Amino acid sequence: MLEPPASPSPPFDTRTSWQVPSTVGPFAYVKNEVYPLAEHGVSYTYVLEGGTATGTVYVYDFGMKNLPSDVKSEVAVQAFSEVLRGIVQSCSTPDRQLIEMPTNAEVRVDSETGLEYLFHHHLLIDHGSRTGSISTLTTFNRHYIKVRLSYQAEQPMARQLSEAFVFVIHRLLFTSKQG
Repeated sequence: MLEPPASPSPPFDTRTSWQVPSTVGPFAYVKNEVYPLAEHGVSYTYVLEGGTATGTVYVYDFGMKNLPSDVKSEVAVQAFSEVLRGIVQSCSTPDRQLIEMPTNAEVRVDSETGLEYLFHHHLLIDHGSRTGSISTLTTFNRHYIKVRLSYQAEQPMARQLSEAFVFVIHRLLFTSKQG
């Protein structure tokens, strides 16, 4: 896991008009990455105090100008299926093996905002350590927002803090969309 450096200033995401937060609960912003192909977008990475969890928020559109806003649309479900296939592929090496992988993603709904997102959790052994991973996908201002978290599964509260990160990111997006 990454250790947080001195707090860099998070950018304003011009694609979505979202001010990237410097902290998300106990997670501190550490870096962003702009991908070479514009349709692959940008990512913003956060690290939990103590380095026991890392969360990354990806903003991309695959070059689609009319991205559906419904996460249950065929296009969004297909995009999330690709994310899950990538997980299976990356966990098929001697150093990384899945130990728990549900077949389907859940659709979760924030009861206060109504924001829907696809959610998936799995466990793996990564270089001998038991690791949990959460992936989510929603849409925001004509872009996919994918959140990926990895946490040390043996650490107390790591999964709860990781799920809280997802919840807060989605709330921040919803709030900025309304404002």
